[in-house]
Amino acid sequence: MFDYEKFEHAILGQMTAVFNKWAEEKEDLYIFSLDCTRNLESIGVIGNTISYLEEQAEEDSEDYWYYKYCEEEWELFDMFEAVSADMGRYLEEQKTRFPIQKPLHIPMHLTHILTKSSTIANMHSSVSGRP
Repeated sequence: MFDYEKFEHAILGQMTAVFNKWAEEKEDLYIFSLDCTRNLESIGVIGNTISYLEEQAEEDSEDYWYYKYCEEEWELFDMFEAVSADMGRYLEEQKTRFPIQKPLHIPMHLTHILTKSSTIANMHSSVSGRP
């Protein structure tokens, strides 16, 4: 049986640790997001800094908003290897319940975790004064 509470605590613990590390190392961190592959085999966080954004596009350029909010273009990434491995083992054990070729049903527990991740991002926004 999959332990959703343990999974939630592991993700939130990892997110908090990485967020605190990045916030300390990167004074201009402006965005932070939970990221997972569509099939939930890999879970981690991504983020970006104002300085990296400015290297990619000038504020008045057409591409600015793309680089600002397109996660594939962001500077920072950290995969939660242990959490991803646990999720991978669970999905393998439950492959008849979660077949790869069909859309994956995301349990409400994961939706709850995603809500908590936006709370962490909002904490940084209110502390830094940056959106």
